Formats: sequence, structure tokens, C-alpha cells
Amino acid sequence: MSDAVETKHPAYRERVDEWSLMRDTAGGEKEVIGAGVAYLPQPSGFKAQADGGTALYDAYQKQAQFPEIVLPTIHGMVGVIHRTEAQIELPDAMQPLWEKATKDGLPLEALHRRITAELLTTGRYALLADAATEGSDLPWLAGYTAEALINWADDRSMFVLDESGLRREGFRGNQSSASACWR
Repeated sequence: MSDAVETKHPAYRERVDEWSLMRDTAGGEKEVIGAGVAYLPQPSGFKAQADGGTALYDAYQKQAQFPEIVLPTIHGMVGVIHRTEAQIELPDAMQPLWEKATKDGLPLEALHRRITAELLTTGRYALLADAATEGSDLPWLAGYTAEALINWADDRSMFVLDESGLRREGFRGNQSSASACWR
């Protein structure tokens, strides 16, 4: 077994295709049809054409339909689950977390809705409490999608997060890759 930080937990590898399917179907018809043969296999008869079936498959894709039901269902369930405000009791010293729970200023109730939506989509969401930042006595919460938590120790002594993605540089977003390991 590899000791590289990019090593994925066996349970991660087992579920990653399911998460991808849910993300794509929640993205709707454009995502699903845009994935091409992953969700819309080319019929075997198309390959007998002179161009290998490319023109027929393109026409086939343009006619394909995918019902927009996954994302509206998730949003509807989040609405049902959160129809009343959560009753969260915080010590007086932690009351500011109600208005700003995350480093980017997300209120606790909005974070709660995000967690619910992620659980309905993939079945898991990683939530870490990070140390207080300079100028604040409060810790802040950091949320990570199912796909971001790539490895962990079953005794919770180690977590590896894939923090790659778009990073803003001025008015431009650039792809970056980074992994973080907490022990």
C-alpha cells in the first residue's frame, strides 16, 4: 500500500462513482447528456457507418432527454427538513457563530442547510472546526464535500483532504492542487 498523501481510502474508492452520478444528475440534462457515452451509450448499429457513427450519435445526443427531478427534489427535501429554524443552543461566548460560522461568513443556519443538501446528495459531508483566527476568539467551521475527504483513519486519528480546485487570483480563477493531512 502506498503512503502517498493522494492515497484514497477503500470506502472512498467504493463510493466515488455514486457521488459522481449524483452530482451529474443534480446538474441536470446538460450535465448528463454532456457526459456522452458515460450515461448515453452509443448504440452498436451506429458503428457500422462510414464515420464510425459520429454523426448519428451527435443527432442521438441532441434528441436525448433527462428529466430535471434530482436537484428540485433535493431542494424540496431541504425545505421540508428546514421548514422551521433549528433550535441550537450555544454558550454566550459562541453566539457570534450564529451569524458567522464559517471563515467566508456563512451563518450557522445556512451552513446547516448546506450540510443537509450534501447529505441528501452524497450521504456524507466533512465538517471540521478550525482554530480561532487572528483578531477573533472563536473557532470557525470548515465544510468539505464527500469527494474532498479522500482518506482517514477509522480511529479518527488522521484525515486527508483534497483542497484542489479553483483559486481566485484577481478576477481570474486558476485550478490548483493541494492536499492537507490532519493528525
